[in-house]
Amino acid sequence: MSQRIVFIDLLRGVSISLVILGHASFSFNLRSELLADLAMFRMPLFFLISGTVLSLKSSAMQLCVKKADQLLKPYLFTLLALFCADALVRSQASIGGLLGIFYGSRDSIIWQPMWYLTHLWLVFAVVITLVKVFDLPSRSAWVKGAAVLACLATGILTTQLLSPMQVTFDELDFRAETFPFTFESLFISVAFFLAGYFLRDKIATFKTNPWILLASVLVFVVISLRTTAVVDLGSGKYQAPLFALLGGLAGIYFIFCLSQLAVKSKWITTLFVHLGVSSLFLLIFHWYPMQLVFGKLMYLLGSEWKLLAAAITYIACIAIPLLVRQVVLRSPLLQLFYMPVTQFPPRLSLYKKLEKA
Repeated sequence: MSQRIVFIDLLRGVSISLVILGHASFSFNLRSELLADLAMFRMPLFFLISGTVLSLKSSAMQLCVKKADQLLKPYLFTLLALFCADALVRSQASIGGLLGIFYGSRDSIIWQPMWYLTHLWLVFAVVITLVKVFDLPSRSAWVKGAAVLACLATGILTTQLLSPMQVTFDELDFRAETFPFTFESLFISVAFFLAGYFLRDKIATFKTNPWILLASVLVFVVISLRTTAVVDLGSGKYQAPLFALLGGLAGIYFIFCLSQLAVKSKWITTLFVHLGVSSLFLLIFHWYPMQLVFGKLMYLLGSEWKLLAAAITYIACIAIPLLVRQVVLRSPLLQLFYMPVTQFPPRLSLYKKLEKA
């Protein structure tokens, strides 16, 4: 594996670990100002790194179907399985819960972090459309930059106009506070995804500039302490957008610098690369252990050991999804639901027809 690919996968691992840390801080009631401020760059970093692995070797239809296979298939299988379990075991399933799965927003599903899968698929579909229709890869750097800024401006506008909102169907026991697939945050996510796609060669060969690093730290600290910037793409919030953007970029640069140091260590690199290639399973399967393990540890250890319980639970939230991935890789049946069909024989006839088209 080339050093360029290793660095990208390491960044994927770092970004998913930060996402889990953000969810953990909420679940453990450890919402310090620092942890809250990390949200300025956690999800933007995740979308930026997702853009670096975009491939355009197939048609737009093929790409969207394959991405649905990678993202929407495990999303639907997991949540529908949970829905059926609730219906059969606890008799707690409702039409509203089933509707929430297909609505695809954070507050409409039982395992909330999985909103990212539906949202990322929508981001991917929009990016593919923009790239194909406007032939962006062949355009100048100015045009590419203008495309990113136009998407960012559109995203900021939609978050201001469309958020907050509420969709309620009392007769179905359904409530949501965002649009389907978290549409209001769509173009902010698209902007970072496109930026990752356009800059992937520069990201893969990133080198730290000490002066930019120092400026980034200062900018992030000042924005964290002196502004009201808030970034929560899962709920459509992008407050004080100029400061939120600057703080996000500063945080991303800082993470790049830390990752460049980490890549010099073989065992740290191996760990985060493994997290990076396991990001789907980490995203799906960290939520339930987070709720269960922390509650049990607090009961056993007592509130005075809260930080220790949080640390152990965080490790469990990493370890358990990795174990689930190993189980899936050893089960042909589970592979069919969690692995891309193009990587798992037998290939479905749908893909054969698409390839011949």
